[in-house]
Amino acid sequence: MKKIITLLLTIGILFTGTTGAFATSKAGISANTTKINHYIKKDLSISIKVKNDNDYEMGVELQPQKKINGKWVDLDWYDYDFYKPEQKIATQHSIKAEYKNKKGEYRYKVTANKFDKEGFEVPQGVFYTGIFKIN
Repeated sequence: MKKIITLLLTIGILFTGTTGAFATSKAGISANTTKINHYIKKDLSISIKVKNDNDYEMGVELQPQKKINGKWVDLDWYDYDFYKPEQKIATQHSIKAEYKNKKGEYRYKVTANKFDKEGFEVPQGVFYTGIFKIN
C-alpha cells in the first residue's frame, strides 16, 4: 500500500510541476517563484529566482502574465537581465507598483536567449513558471 501511495505522489508531482511552486527550466535556465500565495496586505513583492546552468552568458526575459477570462494576458511591463554562467539572481517585483495591487492568478513567461559572436540574440526557448496568486 505504501508503495502505491508513493508511486501516485511521484506521478502527481511529475505531472503538476507547472502549476505549483516547482522549478521550471528550458535551455539551461531555471526560474521559479519562491511561494504560490501572496497577500496584498502582507507581502510587498513577488520574488522569482532565476539560475543559468549553462557555461555561457544568457539573456532572460521575464514577462508576467495574468489569467483573465481563462486566457493568459501579458502585463504591460517585463524584466530583462543577463546571467553569467552558474549565476543565480533573486528578482523582486512590487505587488503595489508593478502588479497594481490586482488580485488574481499570475505566471511568468520566460524567454531564454544566448548570443552569437556579433552579440545578437539567438532564441533558445520559451517556458512558463508555476502559477502563483495575489490575494
